[in-house]
Amino acid sequence: MLNPKKLIRITRKLQNIRVIGRKKGSYLGAGVVTCYKTNSPMCADKGSFVIYTLDKRRFVFPLSYLSNYIFQELFKMSEEEFGISSHKPITFPCDSLLMNYIVSLAQLGMSLDLEKDVVNSIIRTSCSLSTSHQEQTSQQLLLCGY
Repeated sequence: MLNPKKLIRITRKLQNIRVIGRKKGSYLGAGVVTCYKTNSPMCADKGSFVIYTLDKRRFVFPLSYLSNYIFQELFKMSEEEFGISSHKPITFPCDSLLMNYIVSLAQLGMSLDLEKDVVNSIIRTSCSLSTSHQEQTSQQLLLCGY
C-alpha cells in the first residue's frame, strides 16, 4: 500500500510527463486507447465508445475507430454471438491479448488485407473453440447416459 505522500508525488510526476509530451508535439488524440480490468460499467468520454472482451477487460476507443473494417466486422460478430441488448455492454468475441494486438495494428494503420486476415483468424478460432466445446458436451452427455 502506498502512503498518501508518495501517491501525490507519483501523480505529479505523471502530470508533468503528460505536459512535457504535449509540448513536444506528440499527438495522441485519435489513437488513445485505454484498457481497464473492471466489471463496473462506467461512461465513456464524449467522442469515444466502450467495448468489453471475453475476459471482461474494458477498452475505450475513439469514435474514429468505427470506420476500421476490423471493428465493423467485430461488431457484426458480437451481434451474431451475443445479440443486441441495451442492458448489457458490448462484448467482442476475442480476449484482451488479441484486442491489444488489433489496437496496435490499428494505430499503425494496417492494410485492409491484414484486417481481413485478422477477422478470418478470429472466425476460425471461435469456430474451432465452438466445435471442441460441442464435442466435450456430447461426451459428457454420453457418460451421464451410461
